[in-house]
Amino acid sequence: MSDIRDLRADTTVHAIPERPGHYRAALTEHWNGLGPQGGVLMALSMRAMMAEIDTDEFKPRSATTTFVNRVFAGELRAEVEVLRRSGSSAHARCSVSEAAGNGMGLETIATFGAGRPGPALLDASCPEVPAPQDSRLLDNSLDSTGTRTPPRFFDHFEVRTALGRLPWELEEKPADSARIARWFRYKKDQRNGAGVMDPLALLPIADTMPPALWQTVDVEGRFVGPSVDLTVHFLEDAASEWILSDATVAWAGESYARGENCLWADGRLVAIASQMMVLRPRT
Repeated sequence: MSDIRDLRADTTVHAIPERPGHYRAALTEHWNGLGPQGGVLMALSMRAMMAEIDTDEFKPRSATTTFVNRVFAGELRAEVEVLRRSGSSAHARCSVSEAAGNGMGLETIATFGAGRPGPALLDASCPEVPAPQDSRLLDNSLDSTGTRTPPRFFDHFEVRTALGRLPWELEEKPADSARIARWFRYKKDQRNGAGVMDPLALLPIADTMPPALWQTVDVEGRFVGPSVDLTVHFLEDAASEWILSDATVAWAGESYARGENCLWADGRLVAIASQMMVLRPRT
């Protein structure tokens, strides 16, 4: 099994002094799905923006990443532009590319803001699913032929399926609803000294929607769903080590699908993500 990695350390960026607004990073293949997982790349881009904004007063509030070109693990470059900054918020964009060139890989535009007094509302309920200890553990090991079934990305989590199936679980029958609920726990804890999870650690969990669509299709017609884009709204701090991902797909057609993922921690809705994915046959 691969080494267990620390997301914060692996998405750390370093300023390039002679080029203001430019950062370098090195991402290993340990976070690969088809390539570096989209949520991990999005976290790296947002870490560069937070480094450029350089204040602890602003939290991530909203971000959208468009995945323009495939990015391979290795040396990366991030270019940040602060679009607007005030006393209570900042807006920025960041493009990420391989250091060797090959054009832009992805671009993220995000809003960061301080909290202020205002109305509060939660018109949603945490799904009633089995607790982590009562849910089915994802087996990350290699099979007898040395073939890896779950991508390496999953090595860094304990994942437990509370509702739904995965495509290699052939004993399970297709469901009536395109929905999967899974518990995720980082093996390298992403919470700070105060017990609050790094909000950027929610992004890789948010970008796990394709299996929701797998619930309703025959396993013989399996496919992959690379992200076209990913939008995440950050709602509340997460203090639990366990995050419940409740992913659904409401529409698919013309080789595209639209998914949504609600992330819960201790019964609190901490983030909502949505994305368009492109559907390609699994090879």
